[in-house]
Amino acid sequence: MNLTLQAGTQLQGGKYVIKRVLGQGGFGITYLAEQVLLKREVAVKEFFMKDNCLRDDKTGAVSVPSTGSAIQVERYRAKFLKEAQTMASLDHPNIVKVIDVFEQNGTVYYVMPYLNGGSLSDLVKAQGRLPEDAAMRYIHQIAAALKYMHEEKRVCHYDIKPANILLDKKDNAMLIDFGISKNYDSDGNETSSTPIGKSAGFAPLEQYQDMVNEFSPASDVYALGATLYYLVMGKTPPTAVSLSQGEDLTFDNSVSHDTRSLIKDTMQISFRKRPQSVTVFLDSPSDDTLPADDKTIVTPTNPEEAIIQDREETSPLVHSAFPKVKRDKRFVWISVIVVLSVIGLFMGYKYLPTGRAATSPVDKEVEEHEIQEEHEIQGVKQDIPQVVRRAIDDMVWVEGGTFTMGATSEQGIDVHEEEKPAHRVTLSGFYLSKFEVTQELWETVMGSNPSFCRGDMTCPVECINFEDCQEFITKLNQMTGKDFRLPTEAEWEYAARGGSKSKGYRYSGSDNINDVAWYTSNSGSTTHPVGQKDPNELGLYDMTGNVWEWCSDWYGSYDSGSQTNPTGPSSGSERVNRGGGWLTVAEVCRVSTRFGTSPSYGDGHIGFRLAL
Repeated sequence: MNLTLQAGTQLQGGKYVIKRVLGQGGFGITYLAEQVLLKREVAVKEFFMKDNCLRDDKTGAVSVPSTGSAIQVERYRAKFLKEAQTMASLDHPNIVKVIDVFEQNGTVYYVMPYLNGGSLSDLVKAQGRLPEDAAMRYIHQIAAALKYMHEEKRVCHYDIKPANILLDKKDNAMLIDFGISKNYDSDGNETSSTPIGKSAGFAPLEQYQDMVNEFSPASDVYALGATLYYLVMGKTPPTAVSLSQGEDLTFDNSVSHDTRSLIKDTMQISFRKRPQSVTVFLDSPSDDTLPADDKTIVTPTNPEEAIIQDREETSPLVHSAFPKVKRDKRFVWISVIVVLSVIGLFMGYKYLPTGRAATSPVDKEVEEHEIQEEHEIQGVKQDIPQVVRRAIDDMVWVEGGTFTMGATSEQGIDVHEEEKPAHRVTLSGFYLSKFEVTQELWETVMGSNPSFCRGDMTCPVECINFEDCQEFITKLNQMTGKDFRLPTEAEWEYAARGGSKSKGYRYSGSDNINDVAWYTSNSGSTTHPVGQKDPNELGLYDMTGNVWEWCSDWYGSYDSGSQTNPTGPSSGSERVNRGGGWLTVAEVCRVSTRFGTSPSYGDGHIGFRLAL
């Protein structure tokens, strides 16, 4: 069963023809399509809740197999339609325009011009921080769009961030994604009931506290200031929660005094102390007299401080633990660890950097029988918080082996095309966390809790994107001296199936999903503390359900040939999610089911677990 519409699919009686998938999140799929009569490319966004919806292979029709999910799906379908209506009502050169809305295949679609310049997030990741004149040009354009929204339409966006600002073919910034925007009446009262969201680093404190019931452009002012920080510094600013707890905004000497002052002024914690209008950005200088090509220089001021080229150029296994690495103390200590490890191999020692008995590819065949009995992580720093120490103690050794990955017989006949072809994979041994990363562990390392489902800190953290995971892992490695990372997709599926102890279950640990998972039929529409259901054959909990889990691989089609320690495609637009979550129907919770999600997308359904 296909999860997406296939290339060549016609919509609106042949008015639009699907060409390929551009991206997929928890609530929608965006396609590149051709508008046939006008002979132009457009972007078509389809409402499709990956946790709850299924698609008919032959007709493309979308259905909701669970009666209990129908109300939730309908709620978010209305939200999706509201997003389209809001965008269609806005008419500004720096706001992407909705040019068509229609219903088909049991769901809703809306059509926009196709912008092929990528996002500001993509630009900075690929080429480093921007010079101030280039950054201010984009900020001025988005500020003009927001001024129009605030003053003429009484609409607040509430999700301003680099990933939601696309570039058109003339290098102009275009604001997108109005999924959590809110409309207000002339008295400042909210006229829509859209649930508020928050993007870590860009959302102001009042959005974490759900205090946006009254019209206040100051929230968008904060997010635009944070976006400016990202553009000129090449990194995400600290979260509003961290800033409220005393963390400071830091700047390089290359950032001018005026730009620093503007960012600090617009990113004040108290919304009452912030400028109350985005005109503060329009009043700031911008060299709009230069041609666009001359104003978009992307060479960093100091190449030594430039963020390393996008992770897609490096094997996820190697690079995911230390993304955005700079030449600082981390680089020195990593080098020391590597040198000591090599010396240890020549001296006959058998250890990981953690001190745990381990198997390296060099001496695997000789040593494997010697380490099957016990695997203990040692050499942990002594001054780390107890919750972090527990996380280290909870790493489970997964003995290497060979398995069939993908649509195997126990998964059922009606499997997704993305799970095919089944193929043989051989993996070396590795460690995987017994539990999904909890809100308690995340807050201990990051200083804030972005999760949507609150109440018990032993619930898995969510509302985090792939990039957030990389930042967390970097800080955790600095704190512990270890080399944590995300699992590869092959490692995840092998462990979910029970590794060398696999009994061939449909879900991770059982053929009865209720024994091992929190999913749409038993979750009560929320996450649950980790470890409450039965573990699988390896003693791993919640590999099925609770939250989807990020893997390090770019999402792509399977190869049919045998592979050893595969790390996925070398590049792509989406990263892999596995396991299903608290709103997922049972059909989509099978151990071979796979999804791709934009690295910058995070919602209340996606979390992760650690590998080592």
